[in-house]
Amino acid sequence: MVSVLLGFCLVSAASLGYIYGISAERIEENRRQVIRQSIFNVIPGIDDYDVHPEDRSFFRGLSEDGIVAGYALQRGGIGFQGEIVLVVGIAESLEKITGVDVVETVETPGLGDRIRDGSFLNQFINMDIPDDGKIKIDGITGATMSSDAVKRIIENAIKDAEKRIY
Repeated sequence: MVSVLLGFCLVSAASLGYIYGISAERIEENRRQVIRQSIFNVIPGIDDYDVHPEDRSFFRGLSEDGIVAGYALQRGGIGFQGEIVLVVGIAESLEKITGVDVVETVETPGLGDRIRDGSFLNQFINMDIPDDGKIKIDGITGATMSSDAVKRIIENAIKDAEKRIY
């Protein structure tokens, strides 16, 4: 009985390792495409972007003639269930949030995952950034921890943008 169980465990582990090995590159490429699309979503009017040489999750959005139109930062934090990853768009002047896109979340379906809804995310489009960097948001009823996590992630992205402008 032990040898049969051991055999199943070995076959399962080998199968999972093999499948991961052949799909890891595709998963990473899909993740890059999601980030790319998010950058274009949160910085309106850009034609291209470049990546900060020291921070691979900090992007500078460029207009057609190469002028900086804004910045996008991929940042994460802990919500109620686990990590939330956002792409936060900030205007070139660092005075407005231009948009927010949820890249990854494992929040409770139907409750905390409502941070993906347009009704929640639309409040960040062209939101003024106060001098102290502390934004005020309309949270989601019943999903306070998820809403607060999004707020913290955005505020940290604002601080990072101020430090990393290149």
